[in-house]
Amino acid sequence: MSKGMSLQELAVELERQKNAKRDFMADTKELRVEPNEASPTNLSLHIGQQDQFPINKHAVRQIGARLEIPAKYVDRLAEKHPDLLAWNVNTLFEREPETRMVRVLDDNVRAFLSERFRPLDNFDFANAVLPKLIETGCEVKSCEITESRLYIKAFRPGVEREIKKPGTHMGDGGHNVIHKLRPGLCLSNSEVGAGSMAVQPGVDEEWCSNLALFSKNAMKKYHVGRKQGNDQESMWEIFTDATKRASDKAFWLQVADLVDASLDGDLFEQMVAECEAKMLGTEIVKPSVAIKELANLSETEEEGILAELIKGGDLSQFGMQYAVTRFAQARDVSYDRQVELEQLGGNIIELPTKDWERIALAA
Repeated sequence: MSKGMSLQELAVELERQKNAKRDFMADTKELRVEPNEASPTNLSLHIGQQDQFPINKHAVRQIGARLEIPAKYVDRLAEKHPDLLAWNVNTLFEREPETRMVRVLDDNVRAFLSERFRPLDNFDFANAVLPKLIETGCEVKSCEITESRLYIKAFRPGVEREIKKPGTHMGDGGHNVIHKLRPGLCLSNSEVGAGSMAVQPGVDEEWCSNLALFSKNAMKKYHVGRKQGNDQESMWEIFTDATKRASDKAFWLQVADLVDASLDGDLFEQMVAECEAKMLGTEIVKPSVAIKELANLSETEEEGILAELIKGGDLSQFGMQYAVTRFAQARDVSYDRQVELEQLGGNIIELPTKDWERIALAA
């Protein structure tokens, strides 16, 4: 299982990153990409006359996307012909100039963003949500900072519901007969434009650590704000100041309210009722075929989910969710992918009957 880091480790790393990050606003005429074998992508970015930073894969992909260069082509050139990719990028920077935000961490370019991107930074996000989690009696299950996102997963102890598939004998949960659910949620944020800040409610299984995240009641805030900076200059570095912190204070209070709302008892009861209802209805005819109907799974993931489905012995809609979220706990699954699979599990529960039947009856 990708357990991530402890809450104390998260606090230390957020403090370190807060002091190690730099943000620039620049006209692309002031930017220049060059080959650099020491960079993780074989490329570096010059900002003005002095600053030069290696570029990570996420930022290279963002540069390519902005210039409408296909991702596969960007990856191929970065690996085999970085000089050719640099020429393409620099030519387009010059011919189609615009102002962009460049985010740097540990002297590496990590994001290439719109000038309207609103930096909702992880340090401030954590300061807004963690006190609310403590106030509501939640326990942090795990947390992680990946290249693209911050995640905090938590659950609320003391609020539990047991459900079981009708017609099955009672057990201890070890064979998926009884499922002991409690309110759970995943809080996430991206400083690099990899999606919105999100508060996703879900159900956490106490006995097996599965977490299914529901999209129906997810709450999101996008990193979009006013045009930033000084229009009279072609390049400048952005500094955090008291004015920015004051303007963001009301926003972070709203975020704390989102966390509170996602832990509402009525919402949890609705999710439990939906899980229980999805134990009924059409069962899977051919598991190996049904799994292929799920979107965006690798062959390895399909095989792992199939093994969990057979092991669990529950071929209902809920059983498919359980197999997906159980596989998400595998040791070699990255934290980013683990969360995506937990979201897929919630999406399976939320599927309308006709869509589930298409998957269950696939032959």
